Amino acid sequence: MKPLLMAGGALAALLALTAPSLLTQTPAVKPDPVFQAMKDEMDRARKLTISNLEAPYFIQYVIDEDDNFGVTANLGGLLSRRHDKFRSPEVRVRVGDYKFDNTNYVGSAFGFGSRYDLERFPLENAYPVLRRYLWLETDSAYKSAVEAISRKRAALRNLTQSEQLSDFSHAEPVRLVREFAKPAIDQDVWAQRVRSLSAIFAQYPGVKNSSVELESSVGGYYLVNSEGSEVREPENVTYLRVRAMSQAPDGMLVSGLTHGAQRSSAAHASCGNSDSYCLTCGTQTLKQTPAAPLSDLHVGGGAPPDLMNGSGTQ
Repeated sequence: MKPLLMAGGALAALLALTAPSLLTQTPAVKPDPVFQAMKDEMDRARKLTISNLEAPYFIQYVIDEDDNFGVTANLGGLLSRRHDKFRSPEVRVRVGDYKFDNTNYVGSAFGFGSRYDLERFPLENAYPVLRRYLWLETDSAYKSAVEAISRKRAALRNLTQSEQLSDFSHAEPVRLVREFAKPAIDQDVWAQRVRSLSAIFAQYPGVKNSSVELESSVGGYYLVNSEGSEVREPENVTYLRVRAMSQAPDGMLVSGLTHGAQRSSAAHASCGNSDSYCLTCGTQTLKQTPAAPLSDLHVGGGAPPDLMNGSGTQ
């Protein structure tokens, strides 16, 4: 019986020693497949060695990611409703060195590389697919770079430069990694809200044309370069635009624009009367402008109102 008690006591002591470490352990953070593909492909590209061609000395990958929702309505009816998600890559490859490379030349922006169909970048975080597309983008950018530096040297051969400035300069690496927000907008609620707001213009026959438009964008961008910078920065913005057009007695078209913007994924306020109040004020102003002298017509200016919170009209 005593050996069992001793074993039990030893086990309890062992658990007491290990319990704090078990409690403080955090689950391992899974690596971001986009970051991993960018860094791995950059490591491969930096080792490129092709006979008689210069190797890259600087490489930068930027991937812009956006989840966009937009809806437009006129006189109580939806004109369009869309939901798009895309990733757009930008690959920069510099060959030569910091003092003289393939940039700052009229032909630097021309694409001399292979003509791959790379307009659409993968939306899913499938590592092999991401690597393939980055490889194709890098191949095209590298071939364009070596062609551009050759043309640049040929163009400068018959020119005399009194002072030669460096084409590029080294920068300290930046590391800023923040999580992207997830789309939080209720698409059905906002579609109905925009439809209702646009219906207010039906009360004013003096308004010849009008529209209400909402656009919400949630996303951000990735950046990785060969100098060691790693950035993942969210970018979220929501716009609500109200447009209206009337006509003066002399035939002059008079247009008005009221809009609000909020750089936050929390820009989706509950449906209240503030937006209706702003629109009503705007349409009343436009209704009166046809009878006003031309010198009194309001043609814009001033700070845009915040329609999300119902402050003012323009």
